[in-house]
Amino acid sequence: MHKKVRRVGLVKNWPTQLTNQAGYAVVEFALTIPALVLCGFLVTALLGLASTQLVLESNAALGARIVGRGDPLPDSYLSSLPKETKVIVTPNGDLVSVELQSNQAFGKSPFVHEVTLKATSTARLEQNFSEFN
Repeated sequence: MHKKVRRVGLVKNWPTQLTNQAGYAVVEFALTIPALVLCGFLVTALLGLASTQLVLESNAALGARIVGRGDPLPDSYLSSLPKETKVIVTPNGDLVSVELQSNQAFGKSPFVHEVTLKATSTARLEQNFSEFN
């Protein structure tokens, strides 16, 4: 009733194959961890740069509207910008353009790379009440 099961050559050496390959999993894991940490760092740094770019875009539009009304840029506006951001206001006829430039560090030492983020917005100059008289 019982049939005899034939062993294949690979099954016969099963315990010795496991002991011979036991170190490979540790080495693969040890090589994977730095790659995952590097990928996590890059994603975090890119998300930081993207959020800074969005802040610059919205502040450039707000600055163009403020200057378009004929008002100077208030200190509260300038303090809300990222550190060391240059504000360049360029009048052009009945338009005014506000450009924001910010140098952001990307990476940690000794692999620091500087990225320049720019945002520009243009608004039409509004007429003041004194111009109607």
